[in-house]
Amino acid sequence: MVALLLGRTMIGERVGDVSRAIDFLETQPEIDCARIGCMGNSGGGTVTYYASAYDERIKAAMPSCSVCTYWDSIGSNFHCLDNYLPGVLKYFDIGDIAALNSPRKLVVVGVEDDIFSP
Repeated sequence: MVALLLGRTMIGERVGDVSRAIDFLETQPEIDCARIGCMGNSGGGTVTYYASAYDERIKAAMPSCSVCTYWDSIGSNFHCLDNYLPGVLKYFDIGDIAALNSPRKLVVVGVEDDIFSP
């Protein structure tokens, strides 16, 4: 809620954290920065969708769960606040975010998660 007071969102803050982690990885000589991937489950899957759409240094993304429309997840269930983006349904849905990965690799994994619709 503090992020909202500042005109930001928790999901945006988490995506920023992923980008800062990649900044650090780029300073490490043993890291092949052409092969950076991101994966997460449940809320981490949501972060993976947004981070890989935002940061093109992520060459492969593997979100698990959070594989449904906004309405089928955060619109119809009580969710933690970190998944909400004010006004998002006026403009796009999670499939549109996933499409922003193109032509980079995207592997979508669906497993049982009570807060995301099958």
